[in-house]
Amino acid sequence: MEEIWTKAIEGLDAFASPTKRTYILYLLSALFLAAMAYLFSRNRQMFNDADQDPAQPTPKSIKSFFKYVFPKDVYLHKSSQQDYFYFIVNGFIHYGIIAAYIVAAPLFVLTSAALLGAIFGPYEGERLAASLPQLAILTIAFAILYDFGAFIVHYAMHHIPLLWAFHKVHHSAERLNPMTLYRMHPVDLVLTGAAISALTGLGVGALVYFMRIDIGFIELFGINALFFVYFIFGYNLRHSHIWLNYPKWLSHIFISPAQHQIHHSIERKHWDKNMGLIFAFWDKAFKTLYIPKHDEAKFDYGVRKSEPNPYDSVASMYIKPFVEAWEIIAKGMSKTQAAFNLVLIIAVLGFGYGIILKYSNTVTAMQSLPSTVHLQDLTWSEAATAIHKGYDRIIIPTGGVEQNGRHMILGKHNYVVTHSSALIAERLGHTLVAPVIAYVPEEVHMSYPGTISISAETFAGILEDSARSLKRHGFKYIFFIGDSSHNQRPQEDVAERLNKEWQGEGVTVASISDYYYRNGQVNWLENEGYAMREIGGHAGIRDTSELMVAHKQGIHKYPVTPKGFEGGDYNGEYKKASKKYGKQMIELKVQAALKQIHAILPAPITTDISAQSSANFYTE
Repeated sequence: MEEIWTKAIEGLDAFASPTKRTYILYLLSALFLAAMAYLFSRNRQMFNDADQDPAQPTPKSIKSFFKYVFPKDVYLHKSSQQDYFYFIVNGFIHYGIIAAYIVAAPLFVLTSAALLGAIFGPYEGERLAASLPQLAILTIAFAILYDFGAFIVHYAMHHIPLLWAFHKVHHSAERLNPMTLYRMHPVDLVLTGAAISALTGLGVGALVYFMRIDIGFIELFGINALFFVYFIFGYNLRHSHIWLNYPKWLSHIFISPAQHQIHHSIERKHWDKNMGLIFAFWDKAFKTLYIPKHDEAKFDYGVRKSEPNPYDSVASMYIKPFVEAWEIIAKGMSKTQAAFNLVLIIAVLGFGYGIILKYSNTVTAMQSLPSTVHLQDLTWSEAATAIHKGYDRIIIPTGGVEQNGRHMILGKHNYVVTHSSALIAERLGHTLVAPVIAYVPEEVHMSYPGTISISAETFAGILEDSARSLKRHGFKYIFFIGDSSHNQRPQEDVAERLNKEWQGEGVTVASISDYYYRNGQVNWLENEGYAMREIGGHAGIRDTSELMVAHKQGIHKYPVTPKGFEGGDYNGEYKKASKKYGKQMIELKVQAALKQIHAILPAPITTDISAQSSANFYTE
């Protein structure tokens, strides 16, 4: 019962969400513009009546204003009552039908990326955050693509009899009010949603591919800024009796409320005109643009003069279009042929809808993915959303600032462990990476300038406080991954201590020591033919190769040897290092860590690397 009630009132979200066109702020802005129109019409009436009897009163009361804005003939008309009931019924029907298309646009983004990748080559490299001009381009492009999708399907509905049978429901309104917006048959909504999703998805996907940037828009109140501005400037007056006409030059760019009211007119000269949502240039290109005169406000709404409203009930608004569609399909055919065609149409539509549903979970998951696995690169609200969406695992990487031979930078460990931790998080799924802890015990290297060392107790305190912070935010699994030997024991001690303290609270802390100790790197290099003296240890083949992958700028080909520091800062043949070896060394570390983490987690994890990679194309 609770679920039914929730569905019944779900439509009320239209008044509370800025993404919906009947959002209360948009309605209030429409009311303000209606007041301006009222004052304009009143002043014009006073001017026209200047020569009449001065004793004749002019409308100026609040009561007369509300009669102007909310006339009984409009809001209590049978047609308007149908709109109200239709809106309520849609709370049960429409949202379930079009739910898949809400996630369809990202699916088309990925499709676009795949097609472009096949033609021009796969995307490689890091996706950059969009600049303000790039965000502006994406904002405008999305609005244009969205509008063209809405226009083209709207145009088809007016020119294809089978589609008109369903779209006619919207045009059957004899009175226009903001709720008339929702007087749309489910088939109408599905087709419109599909067209918009396809065009916006493919178009934005292409822009992101070629511009090499994150997807994003300039937003106001959580929606595309252009849509917000358009909605705030009288969108709800489109479906109303309030005549708001733009100047002629502006009517060639934007569809005014008056132009859309013309679209609903039963006058023959107004049929199939002004089918654009926002922009007028589609209508101009298809020769369907009609710019009304300022004194052209008196006409009736509906389908035909002979048939003002073909629907006598809300139920008939849902059922009758299917009957009319059957009659159109069956015209000139035998019953067998008609039935076959109908089954074929249903099968094609069902197949398409099934494909969308099949991938809706995947796409929904993609949408819930944060833009990066690195916690420090998220906003607090993005982090909160990620945790809410099931990102309950986090890696705390620990590196160090220590000498790494004359040929490598002091921060080698920080770059390598950050790189490796990101790979681990991506493969695990639902995992984030905390900022690397760079200050660790490094006393053994303090004879070399630049090394920074802290006590094991201080390091343990940083680990513990970090873990406590992340636990408070809702993370259930906290993994310490250290890239240096002196990090390992404090990590294990802290994990053991916190697990005892938090026993029964559903939080697990673990030091993933296999990443460092049991990764199989030495065996792999020995199989490649290297002796142990060549492999070495600190700052040797392994370390150097890893940094070539994680941060190649950190390798110095011609190291300087200052006086007093002859030898002793590395062992092994680091000059035999390579990027090829680096990829393998890091991969071995990642695999060792994943194996240990999988043993800790209570159930097998889906590690669909290909799906994650596709998602990253869209969200990175």
